[in-house]
Amino acid sequence: MAIEYRAEIDGLRMVAVLPVVLFHAGVSTLRGGFLGVDVFFVISGYLIVSILAREIDRGEFSLLGFYERRARRILPALYGVILACAPFAWLWLSPADFVRFGESVVATALFGSNIYFNDKIGYFTPDVETYPLIHTWSLGVEEQFYAVAPVLLLLAFRFGRRGAFAMLLAATLASLAAAQVMSARDAQADFYLPHYRAWELGLGGLIALAPPKALLRGRAFREGAALLGLLLLLGAFLALDRDMRMPNLWALAPTGGAALIIAFARGDTWVGRLLSLRPCVAVGAISYSVYLWHQPLFAFARVVKDGAPPALTMAALTMLTFLLAALSWRFVERPFRARSGLTRRAVFAGALACGLVLVAGGRVAAIAHGFPARSPEFAAIAEWENLYAHRAIACQSDARKQIPPEQACIFPENGASPHYALLGDSHGGMFAEALGKALGARGESLLDLRSSGCPPIRGLVFSDSARRTCAAFNERVFTYLSPRAKVGTLILAARWAVAFEGPFSAPPGREADGRAQPADANGVLLQPPELYEALGALYRAQIQAWLNMGRRVVLVYSTPEAPWNVPRRVVHNSYAGRPFGPAPLSIGYDAYLARVRNVHAQLDRIPDHPNLLRVRPEEIFCNGAAPGGCVVESNGKPLYYDDNHLNDIGGAMLADAVAQAMRGRGW
Repeated sequence: MAIEYRAEIDGLRMVAVLPVVLFHAGVSTLRGGFLGVDVFFVISGYLIVSILAREIDRGEFSLLGFYERRARRILPALYGVILACAPFAWLWLSPADFVRFGESVVATALFGSNIYFNDKIGYFTPDVETYPLIHTWSLGVEEQFYAVAPVLLLLAFRFGRRGAFAMLLAATLASLAAAQVMSARDAQADFYLPHYRAWELGLGGLIALAPPKALLRGRAFREGAALLGLLLLLGAFLALDRDMRMPNLWALAPTGGAALIIAFARGDTWVGRLLSLRPCVAVGAISYSVYLWHQPLFAFARVVKDGAPPALTMAALTMLTFLLAALSWRFVERPFRARSGLTRRAVFAGALACGLVLVAGGRVAAIAHGFPARSPEFAAIAEWENLYAHRAIACQSDARKQIPPEQACIFPENGASPHYALLGDSHGGMFAEALGKALGARGESLLDLRSSGCPPIRGLVFSDSARRTCAAFNERVFTYLSPRAKVGTLILAARWAVAFEGPFSAPPGREADGRAQPADANGVLLQPPELYEALGALYRAQIQAWLNMGRRVVLVYSTPEAPWNVPRRVVHNSYAGRPFGPAPLSIGYDAYLARVRNVHAQLDRIPDHPNLLRVRPEEIFCNGAAPGGCVVESNGKPLYYDDNHLNDIGGAMLADAVAQAMRGRGW
C-alpha cells in the first residue's frame, strides 16, 4: 500500500547520503558525515510504519506482501553490487582480506552483517576503509527491524492507534536509554547492534503514528521547526565526530533534525521547497544505490593504492559512484520494484537462489583460505602473514575473553614453575614464545599475563569498548603477583603510546562529550602537556611500585610501526621488480620518534634503579641497515605480520635482545 509521495523526503535522502559519501571519501570538514546513516534510519522508520499503519487500519495488511516489497526494494541492487565486487576482490584482495570478504558476503546474504562486523572490527579503525562491504552493517540493522516490526505493530494495534503510539514511544525511549548506557560500556556493540539503533527507527515511526493535529501546526511554526531541523542536521555533520561514541544522546541532533523535517517540512515551507528541488529529489531517488556503490569503489582504491589515494582519484570515484548509482536505479531498482513481469513467487524464489549462491561462494572463499594460489604474490603474502606466534595470541586476554592469572599460559609449555612474568598487551606477545624458549634452555619459564590493547598499568581506564576490561584485568594481575615473590622478574612490554594518542583513553576522570577524560582535583579536564603528565605519572607509579616490592623490572620500550601492511608491501615490492638490494624496506626514524616521543619522555623519567633494565627496540631496528630509518624487513623477509606486530622473525630478534640484556645483569 503506497502512501502519499513527498518530494521533500527524497530531498532529505540527498542530505543524508552526501555527507556519508564525502566522509568516506576523506573530506575532513565533515567530521560527522557518517551520521547520514542515522538520518536514513529515521526516514525508514517513518515510511515503514506509515505503510504498515495504513494497511492495518484498512484491514489490508499482508506479511507476505510486506516482505515482497522489501525484497524488491533492497535485494536486487544489493546482490548486484556484491556480484560486481567479486571479480575485483579476486584480483586485488590478499588471501586474508579475501577470506574476510567472503565472510562478509555470507553475513550480508543472511541479513546479519552488522552482527558479523561487531565481532570483527570497529567501524572507525583504519583497516575498515579497505572492507568493501562494511557499509552493509546498516542494511543488517534495517533488515532485522523489518523482521519484527510488522508483527509487533500488528499486536500493538490491538490497543488502537493511540495504544500503538504509546507502546512505540516506550520502546523508543528504552532503546535510547540502552544506547546511552552502552555507549560508555561497549561502543562497538552500541554502534552495530539493532536494539541500540531501534530508537532511531522508532523516532520516525512515532511521527507516522502521531495524532494529525500534532503535526498540523501553523505555517510559521512549521517554518521554524523545519529550519531548526535542517540546522541540526548541518551542525551535526560539521561539529560531531567519531569520538563521541554514538548512538547516544548526541545522536538526537541528526535524528531529531530529520524528524523535524519529516514532521513539518511540507511543500509550503521554505525547507520543504528547497528539498523538493529537482536536483535534490534526483539524488535522493538514487540514494540507495549511491550508498551501495560508494564503499566498494573507495575500498578497492585504497587496497590498490595500499593507503589513501590522491584527492583527485577520490573525486573521480565519487563521480563514478553517482554514475553507477543512476544506472543501477534505472536498470535494476526500477524494473524490480515494478509489479509487472515478476510474480511474488518469482521474487522470493530468485531472492532465495541468489542468497544461497552468495552464501556458498562466501563459504568457499573462507574454506579455501582466500585462494592463495590465485598468484605467486598472494601465496607469498599468505605465507608471511601466517608467520606469527599463534599460541601467544591464543593465550592473551581481551575484552571478550578473560583468562584468569591462575590459568595463564606458561612458555615453554610444561615449563618449570615460572620465575619470570610477561605483562603487557599484544605487542608483548610478539616475542613471548621466543623468550620462553630462551628461558627454557636454562631451565626457566615465562608466565604470560597479557591482555590485548592493555598497557600493564593500574589505574589506566579506557573508555573504548575494545579495552573496557583493561582496568579490572590489570588489577587482577597486580593482586595475583603481589604475594608471589617467586615470580621475581617482570618483563613489561606494550604499545605504550596508545594511551597518549587521543581522548579515547585516560586515567580516571569525569565524563565529557560521552568519553572519559582525565581531570584534576577540581574536575577541570586536562589537555597536553598536563594530559601527558597525568598519564606518565600512572606509568611511573606502577613501575616504581613493582620495584618497591623488590621485583626486577625489564621495561621494553615501543617497537617501530609501519603505515602499511608490511608483508604485503615487501612481497609487492619483490614482484613489482624492485629488488631490495642493500637498502631494506624501512620507515623513517623521525616518524617513529614522533609517535613515541611523549610516552618515552615519561618512561625516561623513571629513576635508574639496580632492578630496572631498559630495552629499546630502536637499537635493534633503527639506524643500522637503514641509516635514518627503522627496518621492517631483512634479506627480503618481513619482520612484521601486519603493520605493527612483529612476526616470528622480528619477535625472535627482540626476544634475543631481551634475553641478552637480562644475562648481562645476571638475571
